[in-house]
Amino acid sequence: MRFNVKISDSSSWLTRILCSAFITQDVLIEGAGSRIIFDSFQKLTFAGIGVALLSYCAVSPRSLPFPEYNRLFLQNLSIVWLAAIAPVVSLLAVYDGKYNNINTVVSSSACYVVFGIRLPLCS
Repeated sequence: MRFNVKISDSSSWLTRILCSAFITQDVLIEGAGSRIIFDSFQKLTFAGIGVALLSYCAVSPRSLPFPEYNRLFLQNLSIVWLAAIAPVVSLLAVYDGKYNNINTVVSSSACYVVFGIRLPLCS
């Protein structure tokens, strides 16, 4: 819904701000609709490698034979990926490429993986 309001140059600054806030409809973010850049691809790759490494280190006991150790590693990895399904589906449900930059979303997700998962483990 658009309003046809004419704002003159003599209007007060408050009137201009209020009118512009209620009249404009879409806010397009710079870079929206852009492609994923190398930096974002690198963050996703390192997050995946970190998850795989932590899943490999989480296998217990360490004295298992190699095939059994690998089976438990793959079991840990599948548990982690199953736990990641709900957040990924939620992200895809609300993501709109017209209003969001995919690289900003990847940076936020990488920040979550680095700090949001590991900080509770420190306490």
